[in-house]
Amino acid sequence: MKILLLCAAIALSGCASFNRHSVLPPVTAKIPQSLKQACAGVVAIPERDLTEGEIARLWAKDRTSLLICARRHGALTKAASVLEGK
Repeated sequence: MKILLLCAAIALSGCASFNRHSVLPPVTAKIPQSLKQACAGVVAIPERDLTEGEIARLWAKDRTSLLICARRHGALTKAASVLEGK
């Protein structure tokens, strides 16, 4: 019986070390610098009459720039929400 109690005491004392909780240091998340870039400005329009092709090209460049900025802003908003725990 004494041997059984001794074995139980040894087993339980060994379990105590497994029950300790280790706390890891917090990890600081960072928002990528690419998401923090300012949006590109509007396309400079020459002070002259433009051809239909030039108008279409400049309009497309503006729309593409706007789309890239909107996606980047969306990603930044999502990253901020995750960091804030929302």
